[in-house]
Amino acid sequence: MKNPWPEIERTICRYVDVSPAAMYQLGVGLPPKHEAATLSGVYPEMRVFAADPHPEVLLARCREPHYEFLLPVAVGRERCVTTLQEGDRPDNSSLWFVPGVSTGQTRKVIVLSLDDFDELAGEQPDILLWMDIEGSELAALQGGRRLMRSGRVKWINLEVREAGRVAGEAGEAEIAEALEEYGYRRALAYNSQFDDASRTAKHRDEIWVREQR
Repeated sequence: MKNPWPEIERTICRYVDVSPAAMYQLGVGLPPKHEAATLSGVYPEMRVFAADPHPEVLLARCREPHYEFLLPVAVGRERCVTTLQEGDRPDNSSLWFVPGVSTGQTRKVIVLSLDDFDELAGEQPDILLWMDIEGSELAALQGGRRLMRSGRVKWINLEVREAGRVAGEAGEAEIAEALEEYGYRRALAYNSQFDDASRTAKHRDEIWVREQR
């Protein structure tokens, strides 16, 4: 069976008008997903800076040559040490307890803000921001006010989830409000994932682009 992920991962390329100078990848994941490798193949001059807090993910990805760095941290609202909820897969782990996904096992992890991450990456220009961080997308945006207001993030691919959210976790409306305030518009909602039993949408990807100002 053909692996569908490379074509899904290249969807954002329809909206990228110049080659990104850098990709900030928050939440790296495990095969068969290879966003950094796929997009580095399209944009060979793009530098990839990544973060993921789970040791199994880091071990699986640490030797891949396209990473400028791969930090063993989560990215959220502020710099701290907090609890990571282990998921049914290492790349489903989250700073939230997600019903039907979290196993109840936990580990302590370091969290950096998105502005911290940007500073460590050297405040790159023309950034493609890719976030698959299991419910922490809004917290990361809130921790990246300096970066998001700078205009250096040109394109964003992130995951939004409605079904299975917990109290306090951001949904589609809250994320959209934050991105619109920063000057972005939603270009596409795609790759919806559905609950096998109820057929209700669990989560999907969205592509956002910065308006010219």
